[in-house]
Amino acid sequence: MTHFCEIHREDWESYAHGELDAGVREEMSAHLRDGCAECAARFDEARAASAALQRGDDAAMRAQLNAVYGAKPPRWKFWTVAPWVATAVFFGLFLIAERAYLNLQKEMLDARQMNPVTNHIVHETHAQPAANAASGENDHDLQSTIEQLRASLDQANQQTADAQRDTVRYQTDLKAAQLQIVSLEGGVRGSEESRVKAETDAASIRMQLSKAQGDAHRAANLAAENQQMMKLLESPQLHQLALKTVGSNAGDANARVVWDNDRGLMLLAHDLPELAENHVYQLWIFRGGQPSMSSVGEVQVDSRGRGTAYLAPGDILNNFGGAVVTDEPSGGSTVPHGNQIFIARQ
Repeated sequence: MTHFCEIHREDWESYAHGELDAGVREEMSAHLRDGCAECAARFDEARAASAALQRGDDAAMRAQLNAVYGAKPPRWKFWTVAPWVATAVFFGLFLIAERAYLNLQKEMLDARQMNPVTNHIVHETHAQPAANAASGENDHDLQSTIEQLRASLDQANQQTADAQRDTVRYQTDLKAAQLQIVSLEGGVRGSEESRVKAETDAASIRMQLSKAQGDAHRAANLAAENQQMMKLLESPQLHQLALKTVGSNAGDANARVVWDNDRGLMLLAHDLPELAENHVYQLWIFRGGQPSMSSVGEVQVDSRGRGTAYLAPGDILNNFGGAVVTDEPSGGSTVPHGNQIFIARQ
């Protein structure tokens, strides 16, 4: 099974009904033409089920039952029923144990409280030290990321102020150069050489002015995004989902996504291995509606292998069902093509 098969294993029914976007449908059609037997079987099953529903009868099902059991219904015997009874008993015990575990988790969550002085999450002493240690590590990771975002925000604000000062200076220089050009053009004895030099200076100033304005715009956008991410990480309603590594591509890396439907979603990854030249990490999220998968964008990775990606709140975050990180060519992809690095579903 390829990563494409895994990602689209739940989409063949929508494909059979013609409900997918044109781009995704073309990708799945090309996959079928490549000769994947497993996906072709899923598509045939989905198409057969769709046809049966459209006919509105169960004639095909009755024909299959008659072929196996004859005209009379099968007679149940003890050795055929016993495994199902045992399975039902086991499932009942599993539900009891699961309910007890969920009650314990609820008690742990109720024990959490927010420290009003430091704004850090504090945990009361509990009977499960391993769980508390993992939770404390996650809280420390969140606080560390918030501090990094604060430092980045301060730097972005400083860059914005510097760029704005440069913009004002270059605008003043440009006006002076333009006045000099007018003066030289209007002078009876203005030399051609002086006029050409003044025009060259003005063109250079225009380039510097454009760069300063671009730097100010980028710094302002970075500052705004940092503020949004800090607001998300400080949310009291923060949800978290740990991502599982796929194969050996991730090395010793680890990753998780945190989200609040009103504040957005963010990927937090550590120890990411360096990718091949002209390749990037890209984050995707699974959705309950259509399309079944959406791109969040490229993962920004620093020199220490820490990766982040941010998704602002909106319709794309509704019906969030999981996330996957893939290795894609620089510039990203419209649908995942590369190797999976991390994946998790809710």
